[in-house]
Amino acid sequence: MYDNELISVILCIYKESMEWIDLAVQSILKQTYKNIELVVIIDNPDVDNRILNYLESLQKKYRIIVKKNIENIGPGKSRDIGIRASSGNIIALMDADDISDSLRFEKEIELLMTSDCDVVSSSVTYIDKYGNKGESYKSVVKDIEKKLPFGNVIFNPTVMMKKKAYEAVGGYRDLRNGEDYDLWLRMLLNSKKFAIIHEPLLQYRIRLNSLSRSNIYKSYLITKYLQKSFFQARKRKKTTYKIDGINDYIKTEYSKEKENRYFDSMIIIENARTELNKNKIKGGIDFFVVFFKHPVMVGEKILTAIRKRYN
Repeated sequence: MYDNELISVILCIYKESMEWIDLAVQSILKQTYKNIELVVIIDNPDVDNRILNYLESLQKKYRIIVKKNIENIGPGKSRDIGIRASSGNIIALMDADDISDSLRFEKEIELLMTSDCDVVSSSVTYIDKYGNKGESYKSVVKDIEKKLPFGNVIFNPTVMMKKKAYEAVGGYRDLRNGEDYDLWLRMLLNSKKFAIIHEPLLQYRIRLNSLSRSNIYKSYLITKYLQKSFFQARKRKKTTYKIDGINDYIKTEYSKEKENRYFDSMIIIENARTELNKNKIKGGIDFFVVFFKHPVMVGEKILTAIRKRYN
């Protein structure tokens, strides 16, 4: 029904292995929805020539655009280059270490075109570096616009969106981390609509130790800065906010003591989630850290209450 809509798939390559890139690319080329173009942005000036040769060979048979950055500029700016080079009115995002289900585009474009939403995403199934499947993470599907300001409930490589919605808010900004969440928050300020498919339509690769503790905590601080900026903008009825103060915010808020407390909190919350899952209780545990200023205290209370009830 929607075969006339060209989907431009934006795939950024950094330092992923040839094997992972092949799996990601083939999962795109083998989609049941066939009217697609693949826009590959290589964000690694020292990329292996085997990867370049591989992509060049595919260009003879498929509609593929390849662009190579002269320096590493990060995922946000790279995706923006890809979107600007694309021809489709529909944009799908994909990471070079993930694998899309063959029905992903078909199901996402159907929802995108039959609803009033501007952005569609899905749940995911986790895989490790060897491709072994773990648990599926079922994303929230209701009241997304209400929950999104308190935490990023969208898996970026599952996203399909209308290009006009992306362009309306100015696209990705120059952030090395949190660039996707920043985009969704600005879309919220501009009354864009979101929908999430409960079914996992992507295998999301978890790479342990890919980020240091320090970088993980700084990512958390970036999230807090974006949320604070969003709420201030919404209160003032603005459609955007500035990000030029983000580095000063990180310098002010960061300390080793706070970093350690943050990770202690995460361990306690994860233990609480394990207890909830063990006893088959459904709840809003995912957002406790967001809703409370003292996650360690809250996590301990939750864990204690659960153990008293079930032990």
